[in-house]
Amino acid sequence: MRRKISALLAVLLCSLGAALTAACNSAPIAGGQNPDEQPDNGMNAVCPDFEVEILGEYEDDEEPEIYCPVNTRGKITVLNFWGVWIEDSLTELPAFYEVAQQNADTVALVAIHSAEYTVPSKDDEDELTVYESIVEKGWDKWNVTFAQDAEQKNGLSAYDLLGGLGTYPMTVILNEEGLISYKRMGITSAEQLQAMIGTLL
Repeated sequence: MRRKISALLAVLLCSLGAALTAACNSAPIAGGQNPDEQPDNGMNAVCPDFEVEILGEYEDDEEPEIYCPVNTRGKITVLNFWGVWIEDSLTELPAFYEVAQQNADTVALVAIHSAEYTVPSKDDEDELTVYESIVEKGWDKWNVTFAQDAEQKNGLSAYDLLGGLGTYPMTVILNEEGLISYKRMGITSAEQLQAMIGTLL
């Protein structure tokens, strides 16, 4: 009899453990966000300081312009980390541009290209630099700040500082005070972006 009770208790405890594990795995993340939005990684924190060079046509003796988050303080800032070789980025950025245009008075879009990409030699006519690729697509005419990520003083890139995990694209939204309000690894739809901006307006 005692063995039967022990066996029954063991089965019940295993079932309870399995149920709790399943519940934890399926439970919504704080704020109703998906795990890849990293709600526990800097959410509502001030965006870390970083400086990245703005891509453009510069004279040989001309210093590139610099973007840092304080430049767009006072606006909702969409930081999009992307790469010319990433199909999702090539789909996402035009959609982001349309959303930014619809909210031009209140939203700044900053597209920061991966630091991992080495610019090909201009002697190779089959390959384009990042900026040449932007120009070829006509994106240089957009009201968007295009910049190149780079190692910061602490040895990390801007992508690293904002919690990047090696996946592109990554989108980070800062509110008007420069606080991180949204973060997502992977593609974000225009509808999702507009909805997030709507919560900050």
